[in-house]
Amino acid sequence: LKRPNGKLYPSNIGTWVSCLMRLRRASQLCQSDQHILKLLPSAPAPTRMTIPLWGLPSKQLYRVLVGLAVFVPIAFVLSRLFSGSEDLLATGALHDSPQVFPRLVGTDARAPRLGDVMVVADMDEIPRPETLRVLRACSFPRRLTLYTRFFYYSFQFRSIGPEWHHPQATYYDGQRTLTPNSLRGGGGGNFVSRWLESGKLADSGWHCSSCFDTVELYLNKMASFSHKWMNGDRFRDRDRIADAVREGVDIWGRKGNKFERLQNNSDMPPLIRDDDRFMYLKDRSGKSAGMKDYP
Repeated sequence: LKRPNGKLYPSNIGTWVSCLMRLRRASQLCQSDQHILKLLPSAPAPTRMTIPLWGLPSKQLYRVLVGLAVFVPIAFVLSRLFSGSEDLLATGALHDSPQVFPRLVGTDARAPRLGDVMVVADMDEIPRPETLRVLRACSFPRRLTLYTRFFYYSFQFRSIGPEWHHPQATYYDGQRTLTPNSLRGGGGGNFVSRWLESGKLADSGWHCSSCFDTVELYLNKMASFSHKWMNGDRFRDRDRIADAVREGVDIWGRKGNKFERLQNNSDMPPLIRDDDRFMYLKDRSGKSAGMKDYP
């Protein structure tokens, strides 16, 4: 025998008896539950009420709320994209901005002129001479990033990865001249204006990070880090520092920092390439790793 679902009914007598007893018990429970339910008062059928807000029917109110939910975020994003104030020299007199110019007034020959090239860079970010000549001779965007080749410890070790995204260049534009903070940090103004005024120039110079000639300078740099773990005792070991500089590996063992050793590299600033005083920037081999205070 088969059930409606295609499965076979149990074949032995014991199983049949067990099934019949379960069905009888279930039938008794159902009758008992129905008797109890008959004694309970029936609940009134639920009613639907429409409470219009601001005198609007529910459908119109729904459309208004959906419109606000869409419009408000879009309006906020657009206000962020197209609004903002630039950090310009107009916030103060030119001679009151020592971060850009020294105190130059009147007709001083050193006073800036409209269109003069301005480069904001750290000491270890050096533009190529050819880059500076291009900036002087050609027009360029107001916010120009000079991408530079990234070297570590010396010009003997070049980073494996993208170029360094500094320094930045702009031009003198009177009171509309960008301040160094806005130029280097990409701030000031709104997103759209910053994007329209931005540009890139690849292979524009050199960035030589941690290119020191003493172990003491490495220790000073470690002490200045905001990440305290990078200033731990095991990283401040003088032998560890010298070995890392000599081999061209990261002092802290960070996996993302990898460098290739260049043999007889000539791609460096001419002043360093042609002056024996800067041998530590050209070759880190040897026991001292090019440092004056080691071993």
